[in-house]
Amino acid sequence: MKRNLSNIYRIIDRCLSDRSGYSVKDIQIVLKNESVEATSKQIITEINFLKKEFEAPIEQLFGTKPALYRYEDKNYSVFNYVLTKKEKKQLIDTAEMLAKYKNNPNYLWAEEVIEKINSNLHLQEEYARPIVGFAENKFLQGKEYFMPLFNAIKSKNVLKVNYHPFYPDKDIEYIIHPYFLKQYNERWFLFGWNNEENKLQNLALDRITNIKKTEIDYQDTGIDFENEYFGNIIGVTLLTDEKAVDIILKVRKNRWGYLRTKPLHASQKLVEEPNKKDNFVTIKIHVIPNLELYSNLLFYGKDIEVVKPLKVKNKIISIIEEMKKNYN
Repeated sequence: MKRNLSNIYRIIDRCLSDRSGYSVKDIQIVLKNESVEATSKQIITEINFLKKEFEAPIEQLFGTKPALYRYEDKNYSVFNYVLTKKEKKQLIDTAEMLAKYKNNPNYLWAEEVIEKINSNLHLQEEYARPIVGFAENKFLQGKEYFMPLFNAIKSKNVLKVNYHPFYPDKDIEYIIHPYFLKQYNERWFLFGWNNEENKLQNLALDRITNIKKTEIDYQDTGIDFENEYFGNIIGVTLLTDEKAVDIILKVRKNRWGYLRTKPLHASQKLVEEPNKKDNFVTIKIHVIPNLELYSNLLFYGKDIEVVKPLKVKNKIISIIEEMKKNYN
């Protein structure tokens, strides 16, 4: 809260909880007896503050002189409801934001938190109409494995993972030392060490059919996934037999604004601004070529041209030619 609920508020709160009611003078005497000095004007100001900011149900009894103040609800205390109007609105906004994350496996706790907010503060009707939308895959499979995998990484448990790849069409069993969970393109991937194949492997959660803890000793890793492993790639596929290269791209001016605000990769740099005759901006990225790179470049169609290296340019040409065959 912005205002500190110091001793003066606790004393006023205690007075207002008395069903007989307290006048401003009575409250002033109680405060003085507890070594707290306050003028009549200050006490009225603080009572109005509690009514306005905390929506405290304070009633004023006019049947006596001077007027008496008390809480309408004998069980009420401002210390049971310490949210101001502003804080309550912020909580409503937060609940609305959390509601959009409910289908994200990283936020499986969101639904429980929202339910507590609704039941304890009766806020549901106040944010019934959503005004924020997040990208989410409502049909994503494998979400139920996120938290078990997350906990296995934290606890350093080796797992037996049943995995159903697209090809071949049957389950494969892996022994995995889990290290890292990564989201890309609205899908989640587990990165871990494959015991039998002696390599780092990534598994899409939507292809996992079962996981089970084992008693195998955990083999830890020194890989910095967040800053190093994914540093030279787009997406999640790291081809160990490839090296990062400078890729020069020409981008149409009408698309440059989009790519300037949403770069293809963190390494993206402007090489050359367009002149009056040229309709293209030249940029450079430094990445390891992989499937996700080609998918991203193809997404922009005619608005992006690969200048070099020749290997990447020829790969794009090959993909386009194969695509053309589908329409012949």
